[in-house]
Amino acid sequence: MSRVNKQKTIISVMLAIAILIVSPQVSFAGEIFDKACGTYSGNQNTLNFSYADKGDLYFGYNSGCQYGDYSHCGMASEDAYSGYYSYHYEDPNYDQSVSGNGYTNYTIESTTTGEEESVIGRDCHRFWFYDMAALGYVNDATSQQASDAVNEANSYSGSYEWNASYTENDTWQCSKLVSRAWNDANEIVLGTESSYIRPEDIAYDSDVTIFHYSEAVPSSKANLPNHVKERLQRYKERGLDTSNLVFEYGIHKRGIGGYFKRGLERGIFSKQDILDEYQITEKQFNQLIKDSDATIL
Repeated sequence: MSRVNKQKTIISVMLAIAILIVSPQVSFAGEIFDKACGTYSGNQNTLNFSYADKGDLYFGYNSGCQYGDYSHCGMASEDAYSGYYSYHYEDPNYDQSVSGNGYTNYTIESTTTGEEESVIGRDCHRFWFYDMAALGYVNDATSQQASDAVNEANSYSGSYEWNASYTENDTWQCSKLVSRAWNDANEIVLGTESSYIRPEDIAYDSDVTIFHYSEAVPSSKANLPNHVKERLQRYKERGLDTSNLVFEYGIHKRGIGGYFKRGLERGIFSKQDILDEYQITEKQFNQLIKDSDATIL
């Protein structure tokens, strides 16, 4: 959230206990706690990489994730391009390979590697191997700002630490990398300036739009914000199909009521912060909280 007072906070006791009871293990999903980050079902998702621009945001989710609606995040380090791809996904439970001609690009991420260096580039097709994945972008950001954020991320180096200090530069984790890159390069704070920043803090930020591929574009296109219209026009000029894109922004993101509840419990913002950040009334806030009990990601 860029307009909310994003003070550093101490994670709630409940989360601390939930994390500490899980034994740390190297995870090929990019998170340090295998059980806490959920379990990949083995069914490749259908994320479409053709829409990824440099600086766009990748999100992955595995069922059973204990710390929010997303398990991992990264950034597109270049624009999508058409070409041959070949990727081999391997973990203790699944051994899968994909290859062919299509859209591809690379990402910049912080992930557990078992080595001293945790800031790495990976083939984007890694994000097929989550139960669900999505792309996002920073609203109204210019291509230059996006490029600057990627260059900033590529300048980072260090080991992985799940509670890495937001301000230190020697340890990293996925959400910190993305947030710090946009913050350092453009003074755009995504999520919260906290050592316990999560992927969902970035995904639900009011300055981020998430788009999925399994539903139709809302029919009321005339009411879409300018940054969405510009994206649709850009994709049209590229000859890309936009009929199955959904743009989720502001309070119109699935699961946002649940995120508000978790954020209030964590103490990263107050109810008034939410009202100001998302420009909603208390009645709307109460309805989102009520609806969250029945929301399924």
